[in-house]
Amino acid sequence: MNRRTKIDFSKHELKITELEGVLIHEFKRPDTRNCMLVFINTCGVMTVTGDFGNWVFCREFHPSANNESGVSGGYWDEKLEISSVQKSDKYDAEETSKRIDEFKKTFEESYGREMNEDEMDWIEQLENNVDDEHEYIYLAYREKPKDIDYESVPFGEKRHFWLDAVYDGFDEICQVMKRDAVLA
Repeated sequence: MNRRTKIDFSKHELKITELEGVLIHEFKRPDTRNCMLVFINTCGVMTVTGDFGNWVFCREFHPSANNESGVSGGYWDEKLEISSVQKSDKYDAEETSKRIDEFKKTFEESYGREMNEDEMDWIEQLENNVDDEHEYIYLAYREKPKDIDYESVPFGEKRHFWLDAVYDGFDEICQVMKRDAVLA
């Protein structure tokens, strides 16, 4: 299973509680509340709470011993953001720099011509302001040369670490359930 973080959930214990339409998976280190995750499923939503923040998804999220491939981050990011102000990712200067480099490498192929002087100046401004998210966004979208598509503007984001930890915890719960099913 591919891990997103270096958090070791292998020593965690799983406690499952079912109450009238509510399913709770509490996942924590024994005799502590350290690195705790609580998955609460009810009425078509799942709430995750604990040491990695509070997250509300617009779909129930049931762990299963049959979950071979692990959590699909993109799918669950979408379920997190639907009808919500929660955002699964944030601006990332390093990722944006990579996207600027890729944009420059593929410009001629994408646009069928070499960059003109305005476009080269724009790229230089982006590179010089990549560490300032607000200035970068302003330059990237408000000062964009007219021939550049909005969809082509280099912009990199990275999923929040805490959400990656939640997904890793969920994957580990599935592994625990799989081990328990084999032992039963």
